[in-house]
Amino acid sequence: MRDTLIGIVALGIISVFAVKHLDQKAASITATPQQDEQVMRTEPSYVAAAYADIIRIPRADNGHYYADLAINRRNVKVLVDTGASILALRESDAELAGLYPRHNDFTQPISTANGQTMAALMRADEVELGRLIVRDVDVFILPDESLAISLLGMNVLSELGSITFDKNELVIERSL
Repeated sequence: MRDTLIGIVALGIISVFAVKHLDQKAASITATPQQDEQVMRTEPSYVAAAYADIIRIPRADNGHYYADLAINRRNVKVLVDTGASILALRESDAELAGLYPRHNDFTQPISTANGQTMAALMRADEVELGRLIVRDVDVFILPDESLAISLLGMNVLSELGSITFDKNELVIERSL
């Protein structure tokens, strides 16, 4: 019994010594402030990227949400419009994206805030918002005088992911 008690006490003393020694060793290998800053900068984006792609679009002063899309790898500024069924491009924006409707392609009657007009139904190879990409997207192309700004419609928004409004921003999140 006495030998067991001495063994337990000795084990305790060794454990205390080992913990103190390991703490001193750990303290001597901590990162420099510059390394800590670098880890803190990269860690959040790494964690976010591991679970989801998130796009945050700030609300403009007029209460609307504007985004820069890449349509067929060409930049187009759009108004995010949850009331628009389909991505609608001004004819000049469509041409920037490499979509060239002919005069006789404008066969689709549609209603806009500016009234009734005719649109050309075409297809974009890809639409990209940040890192989120949707392929083979239907696009209405309207004459410039019928549309003040191109509209990001629900056919793209619903494919990008879940949409929420958080304070003064629209958040689109695609879970991986």
